[in-house]
Amino acid sequence: MTKLFQRALRPGDKGPDVNMLGLLLKAIDFDSDGGIVLDGDFAPGGEIEKALLEYQEVSNLKVTGVLDDATQAEFASDLGFEGQELAVEMFFAPASVPAQTA
Repeated sequence: MTKLFQRALRPGDKGPDVNMLGLLLKAIDFDSDGGIVLDGDFAPGGEIEKALLEYQEVSNLKVTGVLDDATQAEFASDLGFEGQELAVEMFFAPASVPAQTA
């Protein structure tokens, strides 16, 4: 199973990996109203959570609002990374900004 992130992401999390999640949701057209703000905050009830919930529902995944392993694997497949060991935040996150959990 391909994991794009080194941790599960859930509402309340903060960090550059949250920005990457927002970018990925935008890349696969789950930000139709342009409401996702790339501020590193996975705000409960916010646009990233809403988009992730919609993605999980459309993808026939368990709808939790958490970027769990199954959701990461589906993302990887949709983005063409299926079967690859890859951590996207290693490529896109600034090294000087550590991921934080609230």
